[in-house]
Amino acid sequence: DPSVSPLHACIIQDKNGNFYIRDENSLAGTWVNFERIEQPHVLRHGDLIQIGHRLYRFHLRHPPPAKAPRFLPKRP
Repeated sequence: DPSVSPLHACIIQDKNGNFYIRDENSLAGTWVNFERIEQPHVLRHGDLIQIGHRLYRFHLRHPPPAKAPRFLPKRP
């Protein structure tokens, strides 16, 4: 895809197991959840990553358990 630079972005994992994505000064930029990233960005399970015209979903092999919904009391 011509909208993707040869080295567009990197995904790195730190020693604590967190994943980060970093744009490598690409022309089109790197976007996570439809927001352009300017600095390394922590990736979460299910995040959408856009590189050029391509869209990817970030999936962890062992995702964290889903949180139960919270119900707030009705306001008067």
